[in-house]
Amino acid sequence: MALTVTSLPDWTLTLIGYATFWWASLELVTTYNVSPDMAVLGCVCLGAGLLLELDDRSNKKRFALFGAVLAIGYWTKAVLFPLGFVFLGCAFLWKRASREWRSGILIASILFVCASAPLVYLLSKQKGRFTFGDSGKVAYSWGLSPRTSVRNWQGEILGSGTPAHATRQVLRHPPVFEFDGPVAGTYPPWTDPSYWNEGVRPNFSLKAQMEVLAETVPSEIRLLLRAEPGLVIGVIVLVLVCRRRWVFGVRELWPFLAIPIVGMVFYLPMLVNDRYLAGFVVVLFVALYACAKVGSEDRRIIAYVAIAIFAAMTLSTMDVTVRMPLITLPSLVLVQIPPSKT
Repeated sequence: MALTVTSLPDWTLTLIGYATFWWASLELVTTYNVSPDMAVLGCVCLGAGLLLELDDRSNKKRFALFGAVLAIGYWTKAVLFPLGFVFLGCAFLWKRASREWRSGILIASILFVCASAPLVYLLSKQKGRFTFGDSGKVAYSWGLSPRTSVRNWQGEILGSGTPAHATRQVLRHPPVFEFDGPVAGTYPPWTDPSYWNEGVRPNFSLKAQMEVLAETVPSEIRLLLRAEPGLVIGVIVLVLVCRRRWVFGVRELWPFLAIPIVGMVFYLPMLVNDRYLAGFVVVLFVALYACAKVGSEDRRIIAYVAIAIFAAMTLSTMDVTVRMPLITLPSLVLVQIPPSKT
């Protein structure tokens, strides 16, 4: 009797996908920290989902939507501009033998470039040079070399450049700075750091780069292997059950492994927070599970594994989600209580 080999049942991937998304959004990004990273998580997952749904017979509007989502990602955070080209490049290579596919990816590329162009133009006009965003340059100057001040950089570090319009220091002891410029916001020096750091000159330093890599590489390995052990154990079980059949799945879905890996590599040169990588982690782990090819006799084992992973991760995420307000609430209350006069 021939062995029937299929992908994991849809319901198991749904359970694992939801558990992974909850973990990434509630624990890695968190809801109490105001940042664009939740939107980045959504854009990365949505882009991967749209790419997965596309095929040779897809309506051209679907390809256009794929390009539009990639552009929305760039408008959300600058790092998704180069990653958009990674999406498009992997998509093109995935099914390049099909003429209809190549035509569809070309449409997605054109829409991505056209929708991104207004922001690139505005930023370039503001800075007086071509740029799609200065956040990378400023972050490199802060964290690596020449390691300038995160706020109120005055050009005091030799070789750091000359400030174009820095905040003005009005008192040295204690240090007091005055800012009056076109940037609006509750605290303008942090609303647009690229404006107040205009003129900073990042300098490559091999020593500084190696010091940072010594932190970022273990940090990303920890995130993948130790942050949520249940997911890793599930992948190991699938590999042991599927053996060579899992490799066939990797060949079939390789773009959904390559894209998040490249995204995580983008962040390696600089100090990162786990929340920056949440979207890549979700896509990577769900793709690893989707690569599994199981036989009919393995389906019960896989069902038990999926249910166990979902239960363990959901309970863990609920625990963190409930405990975090209980931990932070007392400190917030203490801040509100005025000190005693006695």
